Amino acid sequence: MGYDAFHAYVQEVKYEKENLFYQNKKIDLVHHKFDAFIKENGQDRPCIYEHNINEIKDYIQCLKDKNTVCINPLPSMKVAENKRVLALLHDRNIRKFLKKNEIEAINKLVPDTRCLKSNDKELLSKVLNNKNEYVIKNVLDTRSRGVFIGKDLEQKDWKIIVKNSIDFPRIIQKYVQHKSEMVHPINQENKIKMFSNIALYLVKGKGSGLLCRASTGLKSNFYASGILRPVYIFND
Repeated sequence: MGYDAFHAYVQEVKYEKENLFYQNKKIDLVHHKFDAFIKENGQDRPCIYEHNINEIKDYIQCLKDKNTVCINPLPSMKVAENKRVLALLHDRNIRKFLKKNEIEAINKLVPDTRCLKSNDKELLSKVLNNKNEYVIKNVLDTRSRGVFIGKDLEQKDWKIIVKNSIDFPRIIQKYVQHKSEMVHPINQENKIKMFSNIALYLVKGKGSGLLCRASTGLKSNFYASGILRPVYIFND
């Protein structure tokens, strides 16, 4: 039943006669799952190769030749998944080009998001002195890495993180309290108190699915002791 699917590293594929192969199996469609993160020097590092890009030259050439279909293409690592986009949505220079209903939607859906600049003394003071109201995130990272929630930290640790975030590829967001409720994880005998949130999948601007995650901590990613919860939609 269904199509033949398999997991492979891009270093393992071969590009021959305008076709992509893995262990002699022709690849017609690829679903990417590549992460990227910010190094200590502020440079981004895509996790698509281990040492250098020559490891994946066959795969890159296939993409350049457009000889396979990709879902979640490479630009999503650098553009669509870059959290700095959220700060742009709140930038007054960008908002000049948005319609009133678009700005209203952004205000409802996207927490106030800024980049912390050394010349913005007012924002710096607010963030330093009101740690419980803010979250700091690396613009590129995943699995709850590079996320610093003020409520989780001591003031001295928060001060260090804020200092290291000035003119660095990180964003500052207003913290949004998500509710806690009793959840019954599959591998637990009893219900436990967890924080939950729901994410909406959009395809070509239309809602196409939901994802609900929960965790005992404020970070609800699966790799931060989180779990996935089933989602049901009922029509009245």
